This record gives sequence, structure tokens and C-alpha cells, in this order.
Amino acid sequence: MTRYPAADNVSMPTETRVAALTRAIEERLSERLSNPVQAVVFTRARYRAAVAAAPDSWGRDDTRKHNALFTLRGVTVRNHRTVFRLRELLEEL
Repeated sequence: MTRYPAADNVSMPTETRVAALTRAIEERLSERLSNPVQAVVFTRARYRAAVAAAPDSWGRDDTRKHNALFTLRGVTVRNHRTVFRLRELLEEL
């Protein structure tokens, strides 16, 4: 297993199916953090395809930080505010 702490990413070989691995990660983290957690899990092929689909300039400019955004299942443009309660969280800050 390789962990990339700056991005909260983990890379590991596994024979476990994506859906089962996603559920296992979500359950363990939710239990440990006492909060519901959602995870995004990709196969190597799907991750590579996502990175390959990025704009040609992505990751090529060392003066800029390049991030990839992957949405959680069930989160859409219409419901993201409800799911994440952004206004409430911002007001708490």
C-alpha cells in the first residue's frame, strides 16, 4: 500500500471488488471518526482513464497546483448543497 497524505489518497493492490472495498472503507472510517464518511474508489484502469481525460495542460505547469475532482456517488449539481450543507458549515466557521 502507498499512502499520499497531502492528497488523502491511498494506492493498493487488491482482489476486492470496487463496491465492496468502497463500503468497507466508508464503514471503518465512519466508525473511527464517529461521522458518516463517503469514499471514492477506482480501479487502476478507471483512474488512468480519468487522468488521461484531463485537459492537456493539466499537471504540466510546475508553478500551479493541479487537482482532480471526483464526485461521490449520489452527489449531483442539484443536490450538492443539501448533501454537504455548505451554508450551515460556513456559518459555523
